[in-house]
Amino acid sequence: LHKLLSDGEWHSTDEIQKVVYGGDHMGLARVAARVFDLKKDGYLIQSCKLAGTIWEYKMTTGSE
Repeated sequence: LHKLLSDGEWHSTDEIQKVVYGGDHMGLARVAARVFDLKKDGYLIQSCKLAGTIWEYKMTTGSE
């Protein structure tokens, strides 16, 4: 997840699940929890709700 978000681009939960967890995640990947873990480690990550349970995340180098 860190490697994917470190490009500074927006990534949706669908994309993250496919890239980070593969096709066998069955929708059970807890992306928001892993993003929270990165934030606890000091990384600045922005989030934006797109629709329903679909969010986008991106890592930033400045303040959120």
